[in-house]
Amino acid sequence: MKPYLAEDYLNSFRAGEERGFEYFFTSYFKRLSFFAHRYISNTDVVEDIISDAFIKIWNKREIFIDEVFLRNYLYRIIRNACLRWLDNQQRHNKHNQLAAFQNETTQETVEQNIIRTETINHIYQALEHLPPACCTIFKKLYIEGKSVKEIATELQLADSTVKNQKLRGLNILRKQLLRVPR
Repeated sequence: MKPYLAEDYLNSFRAGEERGFEYFFTSYFKRLSFFAHRYISNTDVVEDIISDAFIKIWNKREIFIDEVFLRNYLYRIIRNACLRWLDNQQRHNKHNQLAAFQNETTQETVEQNIIRTETINHIYQALEHLPPACCTIFKKLYIEGKSVKEIATELQLADSTVKNQKLRGLNILRKQLLRVPR
């Protein structure tokens, strides 16, 4: 009986025989593993990539005319699979970072909006406790954004009266808003 040659294993592989598959798997696994580890350090991932590569060549076994073509094909499949895996990891990491950032930003924005809303509510409640003339002047100054002169003209008051009501309103609000709730 003559010894089995590489060409015989290739023919066996192409014919769909297990012996040919085992020969190439055993012959190439370590070197393909070393090659894939140059891209990816995770042994489980590397083994999965190599297993997938052998499934691919098994499904296309009829196209391999010699062992050099088969070997080069394996290296190309594994290199591409490693690069795809790395790309997916990078995309996944970016996605996780973006999601964490958006969640943090969204959470911060929500908290800021709650604080802003509560603060404005306290200010409006405090405004309602001002004397009527003082409240009117204060709203026109700080909510409507009018100047002292515009308010004085509109309400037919002296500029000094508007300024005095503004000062009075600020003093009252300062006392109300700086009170520590118990």
